[in-house]
Amino acid sequence: MKQTFEITPWHIVTHNFNPEDKRLQESMTSLGNGNMGMRGFFEEDYSGDTLPGIYLGGVWFPDKTRVGWWKNGYPKYFGKVINAINFIKLNVLINGEPVDLATDQFSNFALDLDMQHSQLTRSFTLTKQGRQIGFKFERFISAAQKELAVIRLTVTNQSQESVNVTFRSALDADVQNEDANYDERFWNVLKTDQTATTGSIVAITKENPFGTPRFTVGVQMTNTTDLTAGDVIKPSSSAVVNQFSGDLAPNQSTQLTKHVVVVTSRDYDNRADLETAMKTLSSQVAMKSYDDLFAAHEKIWADRWEKSDVEIDGDTGAQQGIRFNLYQLFSTYYGEDSRLNIGPKGFTGEKYGGATYWDTEAFAVPVYLASPIRP
Repeated sequence: MKQTFEITPWHIVTHNFNPEDKRLQESMTSLGNGNMGMRGFFEEDYSGDTLPGIYLGGVWFPDKTRVGWWKNGYPKYFGKVINAINFIKLNVLINGEPVDLATDQFSNFALDLDMQHSQLTRSFTLTKQGRQIGFKFERFISAAQKELAVIRLTVTNQSQESVNVTFRSALDADVQNEDANYDERFWNVLKTDQTATTGSIVAITKENPFGTPRFTVGVQMTNTTDLTAGDVIKPSSSAVVNQFSGDLAPNQSTQLTKHVVVVTSRDYDNRADLETAMKTLSSQVAMKSYDDLFAAHEKIWADRWEKSDVEIDGDTGAQQGIRFNLYQLFSTYYGEDSRLNIGPKGFTGEKYGGATYWDTEAFAVPVYLASPIRP
């Protein structure tokens, strides 16, 4: 039997990249903070089979499902969580050629969900144009600030020749759901804004024939790197891109840190207040380092594990399994927002639309009753 992940007490980790298992790897390495979450899909574009997915708690759209079991007496629609603006997008070009692990040659691959600290790390060595370049992606969704996600990319030139590196950090509202509405797009972009190092998108869910509530979402990114910022790029009406380029000498490294703030109309009564909050929160975190923001985040996870960890001696697989179960539940919901629920797949994918099922009471609520989570 093929083993996709290694057995270790605190990590969901693999050193093998199998394209046929990529969707499973994405599901198993999802991140969340109750307010929002994402699958473990790649930051950079991947031309192979993948299911990108970022989901915002309480933001949904009516699914006009047309399947055989939709009978008389059933509701006209099924409210489903929708794929949110892709805010982790971070493409890399080496000497002008894009990095794509579906087609590029690479080695030393590692994908690691650290459950103890709730951080996803991916690393590999790329061989391109006869040169070797090391990559390390790190990201977390903050447990200390519900609107915050942070990504850090480190690139190291491991060859004996200089290489040109280009980062294209983006926000992209051109997303879709695979499991609902037949690949329909859900977001109407109201406003985009960008400077050489920042960008923002404000979008609203499109009108629907059922008259259900529309949701407005604001996303702002701030990028920090020692590479040189280029001209403002506007690839489409639904995306903003910040581009940075520079040459790396042999054994030289460079980093980009991407701070992202996400706000929704669930918390703000009007668009003006939403945009003000987006800008204010972004300015508050933009000057803080990845490490400082991560320290506040991991402190909260340390408190959660101190209260709720289950230790199993003599069976590493069972130890990993119980911690994975607790990690997924606490990433999905931790009692901090009574408007939200415990979705049957958490933030791991689209299936079941994030709705509440009877399984919640049968299987999930007892865990929370036995765990001293925050009220």
